[in-house]
Amino acid sequence: MTDIYVPIDYSNLKAVIPPGEDIIYSTLCKAKKSSTGMAGVTTTKWISHVLMTPKGIAFMEPRRKKSMKLKYFDWYKIRRISKTIIPITLKIFLKLEREPNFESKGDYNKRVNEFREKFKVIIEKRKKEWELKIPDKRKRNAVAKDRKFEMEI
Repeated sequence: MTDIYVPIDYSNLKAVIPPGEDIIYSTLCKAKKSSTGMAGVTTTKWISHVLMTPKGIAFMEPRRKKSMKLKYFDWYKIRRISKTIIPITLKIFLKLEREPNFESKGDYNKRVNEFREKFKVIIEKRKKEWELKIPDKRKRNAVAKDRKFEMEI
């Protein structure tokens, strides 16, 4: 079952999806990143195209000089998922975005309710796969870290 709310080729994001993985969800998300520096805590917000597969999630992050960094994280590295928010790391969060031109409030609310249930099951399944495949947690985390893909465009 696939849920395509934004065309898959909306961006170049498909380039970081590992070969052989099927895209099962395509949407836009409000993204937020907090970082600490000399000036204190700064928050960057943007709208990102997001592609999801049974094994991971890909999104875009703005860089300096108007370039974008395409990122892919395995579901194993995602701690949990709430109704509309996906915490990617401790500093990066994605929130499902409603496209008012194509989706009514009622349709969006229905999608939000289905989203959490669908991906909660996928994340739990992926974590169990990893635990069975690599019983040692340290090794598992090292392998998962290597499964993170990034590409700057």
